Amino acid sequence: MKRNYLIFAVLLIGTLHFNMAHAYTNLETFIAPDVAQKAIEKHFAHMATRYLDGAPKELDDSAILLNVVNAYNNMLKQTGGFVSVVGINNLCKVAFVDYEKYAKGETTEKRKLAFVNKCMAFTTDLLSEDQEKLDTKCPYIISKVGGSQTKIKYELSDKTGFIRSGGSIAWRFFNPGNLRGSDLQCTTIKTKPNGNFAVFPDAETGKQALYNLLSTNPGYRNLTVEKAIYKYAPPSQNNTRGYVNKLRNAGINIQAKLSDLTDAELRQLQEMIMTIEGWHKTGTETKF
Repeated sequence: MKRNYLIFAVLLIGTLHFNMAHAYTNLETFIAPDVAQKAIEKHFAHMATRYLDGAPKELDDSAILLNVVNAYNNMLKQTGGFVSVVGINNLCKVAFVDYEKYAKGETTEKRKLAFVNKCMAFTTDLLSEDQEKLDTKCPYIISKVGGSQTKIKYELSDKTGFIRSGGSIAWRFFNPGNLRGSDLQCTTIKTKPNGNFAVFPDAETGKQALYNLLSTNPGYRNLTVEKAIYKYAPPSQNNTRGYVNKLRNAGINIQAKLSDLTDAELRQLQEMIMTIEGWHKTGTETKF
């Protein structure tokens, strides 16, 4: 990362006893605007979908991100272009002020811990000498439209993008396996009554996440197909026996270990899971 100059930057991580005890000492640093923008988008682009379930629709991801960007720009104006201790703390407060107000079902301690951890992670990345750490896997800000899980907006930094409406969760979220989480995801979105699901930037990434789980995940590789499905789609939430029967009827050896399947067999299993999970139940995609 190129910087014109670096005057002073020290980050102290103090002890935390749920009282937001944290300190940045003598932080007065010039940060290139493009680097700052990446750091802000990485850490604050999905505040609403991650933390504000049930908040008013005007408190969406794009609105919160805009508030944070404005707070950052105001800090630069006040400090003559430098990042300051007070400025970073204020910026983090801007991001969390609505979270504090509308986060439901979480203790004050959890909210404070999230505040501290995010602010520290943001500051660390902002001061990082390795700009590649700021590269995000997801080009979109992803949010519910009007708070509805049936309309999902994918917005680029230039304010263009698309909205996926209707169809299945698998289709709307580019998540053909209905995965709850993945290291390839952009974010997660909470649905009712089924909880959080991962959201991916495109179909290819979502399919790869499912394939990775079947082919390389240590929690699945040594299981038979049948046992893997009982773990993947447990009876408490699914008709697991019916799920397994559909795979058997498609010619999949449910007693074979995932690690013993050929690539072609893994792909067949992947496609069947996608079908059962509703990937092919498409809705409407509208560009803006």
